[in-house]
Amino acid sequence: VDATQTSVASIPELATAGDYFTLNFTVRDQFGNAWKQDYSQLRVRLTDRLGAESTSTSFGSGQDFLRPVLLGSGGYMFPTRCTVANGFASYELEFIGKSGVWENAPLPALLSNKTYILSGPPSATRSIIVNGGLSTTTFSAGFTTSFQVMLRDDFGNLRSSNSSGAVNLTLSYEGRTLNDNLESGINDFVCADIGIPTYTGTKLSSAVNCTDALCTIQLSGTVAGEFRFRVYVNGVEATSWCGRITINPGSVNPDGCSLNLGTLNENRQCQPFTGSLIPSTTINSTLCGRVNTADIYGNRLSSELVGYTITLSNPTTRSCANIIENSTNTEFQIYEAKYVPPGMYDISFRGTKIGNYHAVATINATAVGANDAQSCRALRLT
Repeated sequence: VDATQTSVASIPELATAGDYFTLNFTVRDQFGNAWKQDYSQLRVRLTDRLGAESTSTSFGSGQDFLRPVLLGSGGYMFPTRCTVANGFASYELEFIGKSGVWENAPLPALLSNKTYILSGPPSATRSIIVNGGLSTTTFSAGFTTSFQVMLRDDFGNLRSSNSSGAVNLTLSYEGRTLNDNLESGINDFVCADIGIPTYTGTKLSSAVNCTDALCTIQLSGTVAGEFRFRVYVNGVEATSWCGRITINPGSVNPDGCSLNLGTLNENRQCQPFTGSLIPSTTINSTLCGRVNTADIYGNRLSSELVGYTITLSNPTTRSCANIIENSTNTEFQIYEAKYVPPGMYDISFRGTKIGNYHAVATINATAVGANDAQSCRALRLT
């Protein structure tokens, strides 16, 4: 083989890791005659950016070379690939010389041209969670936490700015909300547990920002509970990992609390009225108001408040329905609030005057509930 007479048709400037491309050679001797030896007498050596080498004599499915193809008239085609990305692959052409050993044919084109290997599309099975894994984290409703995903392709190459394929990271959530499990409590679970209900609400969200291989995911939540989340890379679940988050209620906020009027049951606990009609009862009956304490997002609290005064009051700060008279508190005898776990207060009172009334509950003199008529509770005394 004469290096000055032999040529390579094309060397690709770019290729994606794992994708096969071809190197076509026209091989001639020193007199320009086409080389007619079997491809077993000719081989290409590929060297990746880490210095690892592979040769066309080892070919087949899953190898870096496929079977060479004789093109005739001295033409040889070598299908090849490189799985190490973010650097150059270089080549050498070698042949069996007269002495029966491999010799290098120093083609100028091979000396001056290389192929830059791009990392492939991100792989769900090879991308990894960093930041210590964030296997379990706890934060309060309304706050955020974050973790990072390091994107790699099927061969473990880090994604770079010029990598092929799009990136779409999404999350799904499963778990139990505090409000739905206030009485029974939320049992701890691990990622391997089955039967954890899917959370489809809108109070858990994520924002993704990717720069090359590193994606930062910010988790936000306004619903208290325990959840696990799974990461999907281009729609494929990263099955080797899932994370757990516990979102605790924030501090008590009157806007998130609620009031219901009712009567005392045999256990002297407040049994709220049911139905959509205005409840009616006789004067001097012992009635009650039940206050459910919560944070600003409506997440129920489960412990007694310290340093707060909870009572019933005239709704001077609420726009209640005009057909209902506002009470002036002289129509009611209001007793001290009693704590009822988890996170509730029962306020007993007696109505002393016939009429239709509105009432609101207050926490440290601030009316509970949203600032509209829905926060007012109506009562008819006969």
